[in-house]
Amino acid sequence: MNSIESYANIEPITTKPIPKTVFIWLDILGFADALEDESRFSELAQMLNSFQSLFDSIDGCHTTIISDGLLLRIVNSRVDALQETFQLIGEKQIQFILEHKIFIRGGIALGSKLEDTSDDNNNLISQGLARAAKLEASSIDWPVIATNEKNIKEIQDYFRAEDELFSLNPCFNRKGEKIFFIDFLNEPITSYYNILNEKINEYEKTPSVHSKYIWLLRHYHHKFSSTLRNENRCQDEIW
Repeated sequence: MNSIESYANIEPITTKPIPKTVFIWLDILGFADALEDESRFSELAQMLNSFQSLFDSIDGCHTTIISDGLLLRIVNSRVDALQETFQLIGEKQIQFILEHKIFIRGGIALGSKLEDTSDDNNNLISQGLARAAKLEASSIDWPVIATNEKNIKEIQDYFRAEDELFSLNPCFNRKGEKIFFIDFLNEPITSYYNILNEKINEYEKTPSVHSKYIWLLRHYHHKFSSTLRNENRCQDEIW
């Protein structure tokens, strides 16, 4: 039997910290249901490729199509760069909505990953992806791309940016939990409101879906109400 002294010179096992990445899991609302119609596969594939190409154009943003969703990995390591990336994602989000009349929901989370792209492999194991997908399904009730308090705290700690919101806007989900979302509309757009009203009318008899679009309508009506009042006041003065 070895004595205790015989283990004294054994080197401890050391592991390198795995770099973390900001992951965003995006879900095209209604896409999964549309896949039930096999005759639409080609049309839906083109839409998904169009969706991916929008976000591929953002520097420092890597994309992967997974079934009916899209995974974004943000490799920027600076606070200002992450903030700018979120703003660009919002621009692509409204562009997709206006082009396809379809809304997007997503979860944002920080996590590590293990990736194997050697030979013919394309394997990705990631707690960040798992967190983002779970967050999107369980906490993001509205058609927005968002994170929650736990995950934004982890992002703040990782970037050493206490109290930084990275241009994300706070709101609450159905359960009263605080979430932080990418605000994708910077000015009133008539065509956007037309699309939103179409969705509200389409799902009038499906309250769980109907309420999501009502929330968007109320949010942006409140955001732009002062702007719209000022525009109307100016028109009244002209006339």
